[in-house]
Amino acid sequence: MSLPAIFCKACGLVLLLCVFASADDRWENHLTEHDRKVAWPVFRNAILDFQKNGDRAALLKSCKELLANDPQTGYAEPLRGLIDPLEREAAAETPDFLKVPPEKRTPEENIRYWIYQLRSVGGLPFLDEGTAQIFSFGGPPTAADQFLEIGAPAIPYLLDALDDDTPTQIVAWQRQHYPIYFLLRRQDIAMKCLERITACRFYDEGATFIHLYMDTPERRKSAIDNARKWWQESRGKTQAQGIRNQLRLRQQNITLRGYDRIAALRLLATLEGPEGILDELHALSIRDAYGLNSPIREALEQFDRPFMVQEALRRFWDHAVREGDYQILYKYGDSKVYQEMAKRFEESHKLDPSAWVIGDQAIAAARYGKNWSIPILAQLLTLTEMTGSRYVSPKVQSQPFCPADKAAELFQQVTGYNAGYDAEGSKEERLAAIEKAHRWWLDKGPAAMAAKTNEDHAPVVPIGDLLMTDEEGAALQALLNGTDAAARRKAIANLTTVYAPKTERALVSSLAKEDDPAERRRILEVLDRAPQPWYVPTMATVFANDQDEPSRLLAGKMLLAQFQSARSHGSPRLETRRQAFQEVRRVVADTNTPPAVRDLGTEMLKDRGIQAK
Repeated sequence: MSLPAIFCKACGLVLLLCVFASADDRWENHLTEHDRKVAWPVFRNAILDFQKNGDRAALLKSCKELLANDPQTGYAEPLRGLIDPLEREAAAETPDFLKVPPEKRTPEENIRYWIYQLRSVGGLPFLDEGTAQIFSFGGPPTAADQFLEIGAPAIPYLLDALDDDTPTQIVAWQRQHYPIYFLLRRQDIAMKCLERITACRFYDEGATFIHLYMDTPERRKSAIDNARKWWQESRGKTQAQGIRNQLRLRQQNITLRGYDRIAALRLLATLEGPEGILDELHALSIRDAYGLNSPIREALEQFDRPFMVQEALRRFWDHAVREGDYQILYKYGDSKVYQEMAKRFEESHKLDPSAWVIGDQAIAAARYGKNWSIPILAQLLTLTEMTGSRYVSPKVQSQPFCPADKAAELFQQVTGYNAGYDAEGSKEERLAAIEKAHRWWLDKGPAAMAAKTNEDHAPVVPIGDLLMTDEEGAALQALLNGTDAAARRKAIANLTTVYAPKTERALVSSLAKEDDPAERRRILEVLDRAPQPWYVPTMATVFANDQDEPSRLLAGKMLLAQFQSARSHGSPRLETRRQAFQEVRRVVADTNTPPAVRDLGTEMLKDRGIQAK
């Protein structure tokens, strides 16, 4: 199959789905030498020029000339895939809404205007793989950003645009040096806008270089039909109900790839609080191993850390550890856990049963366990088989390394014993220093380090209520939810960091019951130690309406942190955050607002790219 067939809309990217099955069958090998040396430089320059200046007539002319001069080029189908929509666009009449001044546009005209302007969204990939940023993430707002402000009213128009293959100025590639670049289409950007507005996933790209316009007709139709059916069921419903609808629809549609259910559950917890997802999350965590980068573990760490920690500890003491458990044990284990890990390591020569890099485990043990990690690091000094290479410094770019290399660095730091290890040394010099450190440990280390190894230290991550039993947690929650104000205040005064979802909910609810400003501040201070995204509606209410200025500032601090996190991660447009921003806008516009509160509100709006008026 030729390269053009891969890009042809009639057959989509059937081959591209298995492109990396063999290094000898990569799609660029289908190009001729003439394509690479003659056609590709011309095609590439035409695409990059268009990305910079948006001259659609010039791009059309270049594509037509390239095809006319070399009809047999391997780029024939990609060229026709640009020529057809560009000619269609050039022949179309200028839409009336483009002639209307911005201040005179109706809401519908404004949406149609920005749909049209999606063709001008442009950029280059910011990494070697993937696509350019469609949304601004702090820079000047793009046309795509406008839909995050417009929200649900834009959905029907974006759905209509899912069939529109008009080229945009966004260039995508699989690798910068590969001899093909893609211009994303209006339908690609419209789909991304829909997903950001609704917080639902309608299309799975399948690989970094597959996009909606390039996909097979069957998969493209399935994704578009899914989005339109979702809108029929979800129009007028809450955002959370829309997410639930999409989870059900995706399960029913066998032509679509698997959907990241955990991501959807986390969004539901962010919108409504974690209570509704915990049973499913617990069931998933018990059935499935966490693995190295488990989304289940990440969700539990965010929304139910006590369950995650207590289950990992239970498995550890039951001698039933799973992949990824040691990530939790290093972080939350005490001296007894570290002693047992060292003992088991000595007996089995293994730490975490996953493929987690042993050097990274050494780093985690030293960071969280500090002096408790000394016996573990000492045993890692025996792992001197060269297993790879690593970057060292500008002076020494990379060289062969073994697990004992990282352990030797850390061993010197935590014990204070200098064996002369230097990461920039030669292999022979490093191995000699590692051997010296190991001999010292065997001869004198355990006795010399006994007091230090057994020393307690403040936990790097606050333990708070992580190890509280169910009975203790229930008793605390009863006090927080009860009518005895004195008992509630006493319980809150003894709290440090709170992670248990029911305790968090009880604390958030107690804000409305507390009439003493000092006590409200105390509640907010506890919540601020491990703030959750689902606090946003309550924090917005406190920030906008509380009579106590310090309480408003504490709530505003938590709001700002959530807004900044959402912005930096490019998260979906969530209605809870949107409503909070409306409250912040109202506060900033109110001339009676205390200056410090108003300044903080202004910072929140500027962080989102909104100018305070």
